[in-house]
Amino acid sequence: MFDEQFTDDLWKIYLSNPFRNQSFNEFKQSIIDSNKPKELIESEAKAAAKNALNLLNSVGGDEFGI
Repeated sequence: MFDEQFTDDLWKIYLSNPFRNQSFNEFKQSIIDSNKPKELIESEAKAAAKNALNLLNSVGGDEFGI
């Protein structure tokens, strides 16, 4: 059931792109390959937030822009 809904949704997205240059199966496989596990996305977001805070602190922290 989930696979059928997923395929139907991807088909609609695929058809809505007038600049498509892949077959549907290639498009679907590229979407599947690009999915990342939730844990990886969360760890990347935490690392990006930490880097942003470090950058902000290096230029004045809380007083930056005041």
